[in-house]
This record gives sequence, C-alpha cells and structure tokens, in this order.
Amino acid sequence: MIKGITYQCLILMVTLFVSSLMFGQRDSTKLKTVDEDLDKNTKELIENLVEENDSEFDYTYLYEKLEFYRKRKINLNEASVEELKEFGLLSDIQVNAIILHRETYGQLISIYELQAIDAFDKQTILGIQPFIRLGGNIETFRVPVYTMPFKGTNEFILRYTRVLEERLGYVKEDSLGGYLGNPGKLYARYRHQYENRHSWGITAEKDAGEEFFTGSNKQGFDFYSAHLYYRNLGSLIKGVALGDYEVSFGQGLTMGAGFGAGKSSLVTNVKLRNRSLKPYTSVAESNFKRGAAAHLSIANTVDLVGFVSLKDYDFSVTSIEVQDSDEQIIRINTAIDLDGLHRTNSEIAKKNSVPIFETGGGAKVKFKQGHVGVHGALYSIDAEEFSKLPQVYNQFYITNFKSLIKLGADYNYIYQNFNFFGETSYSSNGGVATLNSFLIGLDRTVDLVVLHRYYSRNFINLVPSTAFSESTLPVNEHGIYLGLAFNPTYNWTIAGYMDTYKHPWLRSTADAPSKGVEYLFQVNYRLKRKLDFYVRYRSETKQVNLVEDDDDIELENEDVFDPLANNRRTQVRLHLGNTLNKTWKLRNRIEYMRYTEEAEPASNGFLVYQDVLFSPLGQPYSFKGRFAVFQTDSYDSRIYAYENDIIGSFSIPAYSYRGMRYYLGFRYKGVRNMTLEFRVAQTYLSDRETISSGNEEIDGPTKTEFKAQVRYKF
Repeated sequence: MIKGITYQCLILMVTLFVSSLMFGQRDSTKLKTVDEDLDKNTKELIENLVEENDSEFDYTYLYEKLEFYRKRKINLNEASVEELKEFGLLSDIQVNAIILHRETYGQLISIYELQAIDAFDKQTILGIQPFIRLGGNIETFRVPVYTMPFKGTNEFILRYTRVLEERLGYVKEDSLGGYLGNPGKLYARYRHQYENRHSWGITAEKDAGEEFFTGSNKQGFDFYSAHLYYRNLGSLIKGVALGDYEVSFGQGLTMGAGFGAGKSSLVTNVKLRNRSLKPYTSVAESNFKRGAAAHLSIANTVDLVGFVSLKDYDFSVTSIEVQDSDEQIIRINTAIDLDGLHRTNSEIAKKNSVPIFETGGGAKVKFKQGHVGVHGALYSIDAEEFSKLPQVYNQFYITNFKSLIKLGADYNYIYQNFNFFGETSYSSNGGVATLNSFLIGLDRTVDLVVLHRYYSRNFINLVPSTAFSESTLPVNEHGIYLGLAFNPTYNWTIAGYMDTYKHPWLRSTADAPSKGVEYLFQVNYRLKRKLDFYVRYRSETKQVNLVEDDDDIELENEDVFDPLANNRRTQVRLHLGNTLNKTWKLRNRIEYMRYTEEAEPASNGFLVYQDVLFSPLGQPYSFKGRFAVFQTDSYDSRIYAYENDIIGSFSIPAYSYRGMRYYLGFRYKGVRNMTLEFRVAQTYLSDRETISSGNEEIDGPTKTEFKAQVRYKF
C-alpha cells in the first residue's frame, strides 16, 4: 500500500515540476530575487561540502556576511583592495581591474560603466548590483572609538530545538552510555555591532542530551564563546581581537579558519580569501583561537599579524605512565572531535581533555599586482609527550612530541587576466604541503582554473584546516584540479571540473596506496528575476577497502589488510526555481544517485521534492514548506538536500531508504524589532520500523523535529 502511495506521490511531484515550467512563462517584474540567486549558489556549495565530508559544520557567518552587505553596500569608488577582496563576490582579476580603472579614468559614474571593464560581463554586474554603491558619506569612519560600543545595532537570538519522539539514549541507564541531559537543544546569542568596525558579544549553546545547570555543566550551557573586536583604528591598527577569534594565512595550509574553498558547481571558487583576523561568532567548538590577536598595517604596504591562544580541545586520550620516570605520554586515537557533543560519560571524558597553547604570526608585503607573505605558528601541548595511537596508516603522521612548529609562505600575483596564487608549508617533523594555482580570464565569458596540490604523508594538522583537499585534512594527497566556466549569454552558464588525485600512503579506509577521480558538468539557465533552472551530472570514483570476510589477509602481530575496490558514486540532478508572482515562489528538484562497489550489487537512490514559499505583500508573516518523496536501496546511495530553515539555523539531511519528508516554517515580523519563527519537520520511513541507531534510535517509523526562535534587534 505504502509503495503504491509513494509512486503516486512521485507522479504528482513530476506533474508539479512540469507545471512550474508552464507557469514560468507568465510575466513578473520588480521581484527582489537577485540576492536569492546568490543564496542559491551558497546553498549548492554547502550541499557539496556536506556530501564530500559527511559532517556537520556551522555556516551561520556566511549568511551574516550576505546580510551585512545587503544592508551596508560596498562603495566601489572608495573601497580598498582588501575590502573588495573581502567582499567575496569578485575575483582578484576583477578587483584589480576596478582599481586600475579608477586610477586611469577616475571614479565610476554608473554601475553599468563596469561593462567597459574587460573582466566584467552583464551577469556579474547584475549579480552584485544589490550589494554595491558608488557614493555615500564617510561619517562612519570619523566616529570616535570610545563611542562605538554605544552606537550601532544590538541583536539577541534565543532558539529551542527538539526531536519529539523518544530516543534510546534518553531511556538508557547512565552506566550503559545513556544521555545525561534532557532532549532539548538551546542556543542563545547577544551581539553588538557598529558597521564592520566594532563587534562584541557572547554565544552559548547546549546540545540535545547535554546537562544544563547540573552535573558536568553546573555553569549552565555546555559551550560559551565571547569576543571583543575593533577594526580600522587609524592607519596603523587594522584589527584587534580579544576572546575568541579566527586567524587565516594564505591558502590555509599553515593555518586556516572559517569557510574553506572546495569543489562545487562554482568551479572557479577554489581560492581561500578569508580575512587574516576576524571575530568568532559561531558555535562550532573547535576551529577558533581563544586569547588575543592584532593586525597592523605599515604605510598600507606591509601587514603584520600576531596572535596568542590557549584553548582546550576534545580528544579521546589514553595516558601512559613511563616506567622509572614521572613523565607521561598522552596518546590520542582520533583527531580533534569536531561535533562538540558531551551527552554521555564517555563524551564528557573527552571534553577539553588536551590544552594546546598556540602562538605565531605573519608578515605580508603588498604591491600593486599582489603580495608575498610568510607566516608561522608554534603549538605546545600540556604533556611531556603527545602521540597519535599508532596505526599502520598514520605511522608517519605524528611521532612523539610535545611541541610543533609550522612555517609557511604564500603569494598572489595578477598579470592582466592571469591570477597566480599558492602556499607552501612545512611542519617541524619534516612534513611538507604545497598548493599552487592559476586562474585565467580567457575573455569576458570564459574562466579557467588549474590547481595542483601535494601534501606529504607526514604533514601535521593538529587543528582543523580549510585548505583545498579531497580528504578532510591536507595530508597524504597529490592531485590536479581543472575547472572551466563559460557564460555565453546572461541567461546561460556552462561549467565543469575534473579532479584527479592519489593518496601515496595508506588511509583509515584504504590499506594500500589509492587513487580517485571526480567529474562535474552543469548547465544553468536563468531568466532574470523569474526562473532559475539547472541540470547537473557528477561522478566520483575512489578506491577503498573491499571487506571480504573469507579472504582477509592476516599477518602475524599485524593489523588486518583488505584489498582495494573501486567505488563509484554518480549523481544526476534536475532543479527548477520559479517565481510565479510577488507572493508565490516554487522550487522543484528531481535527483538520482547510483552507488556501485566491486563485487556488490549497485545501490540506487531517487529524490523528488516540491518547495513552496509564500510571502504576501504588505503582511508581516510568511510560510516556507517542502514535500519530498525518496527511495534508496541503502545508506550508500543517500542524497543530501538543503532545506529552508529559521534564520541562522541550517538543515542538510541525508534522504535515505524509502519514505517521505515534509516541513513547514512560519515567520512573523509583526512585533517591532522582533522576528518570531517556528518550524516543524518530519521524516516518515515506510520500509523501516526504527529510525537511526545507537542512542539516537527511535522505535517507530517517524522522526519529528520542532524549532522555535525569537530574534530581537534594537
């Protein structure tokens, strides 16, 4: 019966998809959707990163950045090179072209004057138009520093999330690994901000299952973060940070933070362009520094950055006392735990278990066409010795040590339509990593990027990295990436990439040197302020262990080694976004996934969804909803899809097995300075009697999530 219903739903969804194409022929004008097109690209990037890493990450700051520029447009006639690069919507070639145009012809008179600059096409100009301006006063830079804390805007956010069904971890005894706290997730944040020059605030979070004002969290929330940040304090001081902050150098090999570059349908988006120093306002509990930092500029030619940090990280540790000595070796059997979950006794034991002291800095010399820089960092661990639990695959990665030094150099050079950039980094155990790339603007419509990276098997990353890589960390990898984007007209975009890579040494999932290759091809069609349609083909083949119970090769006193197999994941997606009128918007997607593994039957997956967005003009409320049906043969053929959520919260679930998923979100702005939001989402699996496993297991075929948030700005 359920299977028949599922097929009927599929037919209905396809019908709605075709209907959207028909409705797309209707006329509509002056609809504010240019910024939504940008959001679409960001959502695609997030979906791709989740598919690559299969992990959680907090992307809040991406949308904060978009919101900032939408409200405080960047002045193309006054912005510096650094400000234009930080803007993030222009390539370095385009930034350099704007500066050269201003020096040659003076200030821009009209935004459409950009069409006279070779690096710009109509599509780029229209895409950035909602975020730029050509004039405006500069009084904001004359405000005394001591008055900034009393000017600007204040924002308070309180959010509550809970899965309504009972999960196994909440009924299991503590001694058996049950959750110690209640099932509610609570998030609170206060932030004061004056333009982009001053910010201070505090963020607190309690995850579901964590204790609250009891047990291991008698202080209340499980995670607290606070920051104080000033920017552009005169010609010398470009930034000062106290509390929690982020530091980035070059392409992230020596040190990187924030949102990294990666493979996506934005095929030329491979360059890391994060600001060297910025405040930390997220809730990811690992990839930030805690202490003090400063960014200085000498004659606007030499930039100096220095930082000092002492922060506790989550590790699974084993302490070993050395015989005939008071020394102790701390061994870890995993990398830093990034999830920040402390719900059970074993998870609490990992919390803040290894203090790491970090200090370092960088110097960058800037010139008209680019810059060269050097940077370094010292890591000191609060133990006599520190080593990773020895495994065959990581025996070259970490040897016993109690301190680590990383040194690096990076460059960026622009010559006409060529942009060359890269970084080389060295870790004191002898590891080397280098990334070098060039981006070519062949003409107004064609961009080509080539990126080469080589990361040795013993290059150390104690803390998370944002460098471009196939693996989670830039280690044990050698690859070449080729990307091409072609915009024959404003309406059409054709893009694709090929990434071929190999891992010269063993990995946790491969008991021998392995290799892989990935392709993406996508065609977009956009009708201004009306319709966005694309079709994508993506395929990746990589080698991993083939587990064969009868044929495992066991070596005496050694681990078990498995032969390698070629696993292939193929994705085909058809997506349509359609603005019917000023009130209604529809988004539709049909996606197919196929996973093949040697000597095993293929696993197929299928997803169809219909999004409906309702925002009546002149009304303080709006609705967003989705109805999706899906069917996959196994978890291997799962499909990820970005979901509209409440402001500052993100959901990218994995659709797997057979069933339906639907959600409804409500937003109300009828109270002055306040936004109220609610969201209910439910997954129903027709071929399962339980959902999830372990402590997250639900005895039943449904999982319902409720979210509520109040956002107050004053």
